[in-house]
Amino acid sequence: MLGLVCFNEETNISSETKKVIDSEIKALCQSAYEKAKNIIKSNERQLHLIAEALLDKETLSAEELYRVVGLKNPKVKANA
Repeated sequence: MLGLVCFNEETNISSETKKVIDSEIKALCQSAYEKAKNIIKSNERQLHLIAEALLDKETLSAEELYRVVGLKNPKVKANA
């Protein structure tokens, strides 16, 4: 792991180090892409419900969003 370091055109690093950096960046991007794709696939129904609601109404409040996807708003406390 190389850590949080900034490299630019003037940085004197070897071609092998550049390859390692490129490989790490590619792996991170691919991992993030796969994770995002899986999140979307596993929530596809909710995504379509939200899209339909947004076509009807340009913006949704948090309360409306929870209602559209059939979830209870965690910020609203139940009356005891």
